[in-house]
Amino acid sequence: APDGFWFPLGGLGELMDTMAQEIVAAGGEVIVDAPARRIDLSSGRVHAVDVSVDGESHRIDTSDLVLAIPAGLAARMAEPAAPERVTPRVEMRAVAIVYLALPRSRVTPEPWIQVDDPHTPFSRAFEPSNWSREMAPEGRTVMGLECYCSARDDDPVWSLSDEELARACAASMVEPLGWIDGVAAQAAELVEVIRIANAYPSPDLAQVTAVGAPATWLATQTGVNLARGSAVIDAIEAGEAAAERILSGHAESLTG
Repeated sequence: APDGFWFPLGGLGELMDTMAQEIVAAGGEVIVDAPARRIDLSSGRVHAVDVSVDGESHRIDTSDLVLAIPAGLAARMAEPAAPERVTPRVEMRAVAIVYLALPRSRVTPEPWIQVDDPHTPFSRAFEPSNWSREMAPEGRTVMGLECYCSARDDDPVWSLSDEELARACAASMVEPLGWIDGVAAQAAELVEVIRIANAYPSPDLAQVTAVGAPATWLATQTGVNLARGSAVIDAIEAGEAAAERILSGHAESLTG
């Protein structure tokens, strides 16, 4: 934000860690590495979620469910199966996020930069040390470079190896962007490349109805609460709102 913003010293993961600690302190349980496989939505309301823990299926009975995963994915887990119109095929785009470490304290003064240049493999750059100096060692910084593409062998970005993509990103920060010089580009170290084949729906107006169909249908299922957000803060606010709806509903049933 132009006037600045608060950011956890050790990164956004501190928010999730704190939430988990508060849940446990309140008598709840946090289970990780337990992917959901099935959502029981018999008779138009939620009854249970099946999760996989160490390869074994476990059923968690519940009358209230907060969904923070993509609505399309949740709808495809529904049993009985959701109507076919609810889960249409949606064209997705991939992203390869390249993390480069550079031997300098800062590349730009900005936390995020949108890049619109066909000669640059990435479309957005972020520099975590501009959120918090705790995010990088003294005298060093890390650039996160988001390369949007298609998960195909013939895609000019996706088809590159991690090392080739890293070199292309470093070179583009020299020319055409002019953020660093050639010496710094040579010194850039590849930390990792995260590849997500189906990261986002392609930004196509023809897909608006299809993209929104799963969420529209899930909203009609009793006990299902959507906590969607395109950014972390949006997701947290949506989750808080969902929790408030559930808790207020239980309070009303107890007093009624």
